[in-house]
Amino acid sequence: MIRFFANIALCLIMLGCGGVSVRSLSAAPNNLPTDAVVLRVEVLENVFTDFRPKPDCPEGQQCIEFYGWAKYRARVREVISGDWDPVEVTFARLEHGSYVDKVTRDCYVILHPASPDFQSKLGVPFIAEKLLSNFFESDRAAIKDLLKGR
Repeated sequence: MIRFFANIALCLIMLGCGGVSVRSLSAAPNNLPTDAVVLRVEVLENVFTDFRPKPDCPEGQQCIEFYGWAKYRARVREVISGDWDPVEVTFARLEHGSYVDKVTRDCYVILHPASPDFQSKLGVPFIAEKLLSNFFESDRAAIKDLLKGR
């Protein structure tokens, strides 16, 4: 019986980590920053870095860091918005864990330029504000909105 409850608890924890965020796309096509580039990409490489945002951990407390910066290298399939010519793009994204290949094989990224300080630390020119995939049902409406804005 204990093993049964332990398995149920483990499944619930895994669902929490792998769950789909149901936040709406706050960056609809008409709300995109002027310097944003929206690309449809195929991720070729995703590497975690040791670079993490400064924690908001109160002084004297021990906190668990959940998010770190990952570097992506992707092949550009289509330019949705903005000026873009290169065949590949590199960018960073703040994340909890890597996506499965089915998510990043064909996805959309909303990129904005990284600050010079960030670029020098991570060696990427862009930060992914959003990564959307048709793999997630909750992203499909946002992708349709992005494609309408072309």
